[in-house]
Amino acid sequence: MTAQVIVYEIESAAAKNAEKLFSHNDKYFYWNEEKFKNLTLDDYVFIVNKESRWVLFTKSNTQEIASNIQQGDTLFKDNIDGKWNSITRFEILKILTIPDNWEWNSIKNNEAKCIHDNSTSIVDKKNILININQLKTLSNKESIIKILDTCKSNIEKKISEAESSNLTATTSLNIKSHLDHIETYIEQKGFYFNKGEIINFYLSLKTKPFVILAGISGTGKTQLPRLFAEAIGMSKDQVIQIPVRPDWTDASDLIGYTSLQGNFISKPLTEAIIKAKEDINKPHFFILDEMNLARVEHYFADFLSIVETRFRTKTNEVKTDFLLLKNQLKDANNAFLYDDIYWPENLYLIGTVNMDETTYPFSRKVLDRANSIEMNTVELDWIRKQKQKVDKLTNFTNANLKSEYIASIELTKTDKLQVEEALEMLKKMNKILEIANLHFAYRVRDEIIFYVLYAKKEQLLKQEEAIDFQIMQKILPRVHGSSTRTQKVIIGLLNLLANEEVATSYPDLEYLEKNKKSILKKSNYPKSTEKLIFMLERFDENRFTSFWV
Repeated sequence: MTAQVIVYEIESAAAKNAEKLFSHNDKYFYWNEEKFKNLTLDDYVFIVNKESRWVLFTKSNTQEIASNIQQGDTLFKDNIDGKWNSITRFEILKILTIPDNWEWNSIKNNEAKCIHDNSTSIVDKKNILININQLKTLSNKESIIKILDTCKSNIEKKISEAESSNLTATTSLNIKSHLDHIETYIEQKGFYFNKGEIINFYLSLKTKPFVILAGISGTGKTQLPRLFAEAIGMSKDQVIQIPVRPDWTDASDLIGYTSLQGNFISKPLTEAIIKAKEDINKPHFFILDEMNLARVEHYFADFLSIVETRFRTKTNEVKTDFLLLKNQLKDANNAFLYDDIYWPENLYLIGTVNMDETTYPFSRKVLDRANSIEMNTVELDWIRKQKQKVDKLTNFTNANLKSEYIASIELTKTDKLQVEEALEMLKKMNKILEIANLHFAYRVRDEIIFYVLYAKKEQLLKQEEAIDFQIMQKILPRVHGSSTRTQKVIIGLLNLLANEEVATSYPDLEYLEKNKKSILKKSNYPKSTEKLIFMLERFDENRFTSFWV
């Protein structure tokens, strides 16, 4: 198709005037030629008049119709009254009626938007895709559907090209530069996290707004998010840190409750949500310190459920179902202030945990919903002296951090081709995990794939490195137990990741310890391989093992 395809929206103020601009037999429609400067003969135009409940499917018939001025009025040869010096005539191919339940994603201004011609600039390709899908619902006429499908395919191709080239060539370079800057900034504050840890933290936040930092006391679990926030220019009121109390048994201390006086009393999480919604372009961190001092499933069940309801709006914003249920606001005098509270796309939950005898373990429900980053590496050497000083970033917005994918249906064919190898590895691992009923489902698969895809697109990690981080954060934490099946799972995963049979049902632990360096060197996934050797040794010593130290 060589013709342009244009969508034009008539403003509500001009809707009544539009009714006067049909020819007597409804064969033609007329409009201001000034609005269609780039129109050529036989271009297709969808004219949307939401106020009057119709859409015209037309073809440009005459670009400019001759007129003459008589006593100050403009008269056109087609006997159409108008206020313009020149008009464009459209041949009406079909008048489409807008049903009562039809929704239109407004193009916001009175300009003709070309949705097919490659030379025309398109500001928001994804919003135009929404427009195309909305127009498709109005008719099953083959000629209309064919034109719209051609436009849709063309736009999707442009989006894919933009994501694979522009994002890689421009955005990824900016992100790389930002992360280098963040590493330097944190180091000059007297803390050291290697580049991999900072990249991993960034990718984990981008994959899903729920990250758990676990490890022994003093490894910087709380400092990492706080210093990261400071480095990217977040102000103090964009970071809220709350210590968890052991006596928390429900969400009232975090979300709020209705008082005896009849008012809903909001608590820190609700206030953080409201603050984040006020400035959706800036990221906000909500840090739960020592979050497993109480059972997470008890006091944080509402969030664990809500985070899974994320959906993309017509304006491409990510929202969730409302956090506060009607029964939580029942009889509250000020319920109207809180009845539309949802988890915004710029609010990130970061939990810090210690895994010891004073804390509660995590259930699979929690582990499946977060990236659990283990921070047990300790380097006691002095931090090298910085050669340069850097300031906080001033151009880091939530656009750099928010998720690009929230469901696997959003992945393009190009995206899926990029992660074929990762998906095959996940299938092999899941087959092994089934032995002890420890296998994962679609949520874990999708989030691992999103992480790997971000790492590849932004050129931050090699694919094997990204998969290694995700095995450590999404798969191995679910492996624990004292049964022989658990041992078989660990052995099976170890052999798979080491890419050779290094252990059997009767593992030679002395051999593994003696040859650990060479095994790790051969493995494409050294972090996970080393952790599996540790878990196997622990099983032999205690007849029980788990991921956590």
